[in-house]
Amino acid sequence: MTLAAALIGLAATAQGPHRGFWMDLALSTGEIMNVEPVYERAYKGHTDYAAEATLGYRVSDRFAIGAGTIASRMIKSDAWSFPVQMKVRYDILDRLFSPYLAAELGWSFRGGSSVVAADVLKVADEPFGNGETTYIDNPNLIAPFRKGLRAALSAGVAVRAEKGSRVYLGVTAGVCGISHAVSVDMGDGTTASYSEVVTGTGGTTVLVRGANPKCGTLKPELRFTIGFEL
Repeated sequence: MTLAAALIGLAATAQGPHRGFWMDLALSTGEIMNVEPVYERAYKGHTDYAAEATLGYRVSDRFAIGAGTIASRMIKSDAWSFPVQMKVRYDILDRLFSPYLAAELGWSFRGGSSVVAADVLKVADEPFGNGETTYIDNPNLIAPFRKGLRAALSAGVAVRAEKGSRVYLGVTAGVCGISHAVSVDMGDGTTASYSEVVTGTGGTTVLVRGANPKCGTLKPELRFTIGFEL
């Protein structure tokens, strides 16, 4: 009876429109899948942890839109990235417990490592498939990181508290750009991108010179999130 009374009281205080300033804070963990194995780090998935902050406007009691940033760390490669993004959120029911939907669209501007050619480049006896003979096999440099587009859809359940605030649990599925590119100072005033993953001597995986697009290769990701919105 006491628990029932508490829930009824919470529901009563949670009613009524809430518009204006909106803030969404969240912690998440998940897996970025199908990332190519690189050198000794031969695993297909990368677990990462992230903290997210979004500020915006609650258009109605159930719909909000805003912009924010994410601090994300890929555990095995120890690569940090800081995407910026737009986020929209819709609470399906105007009740104490409500399922919700959210969409996120953002971009990570993080670049790869920048190193001096003399410190990292090695020369192969035979040219690789693209005709290049220089390569990088340093495992501390060849680490995947987020770069470029991130798009995701989320669904979950939110519990409303006082004055329109909510605590929520959700699942997020989407895609994100992943790159291995290393920017190399060639010592003549130019830089080159070593981004193409190939098999080197002895079966190890190395990087050779290749294109460095603004967006990395899109990979699927699946995340679990706990958050609070005000």
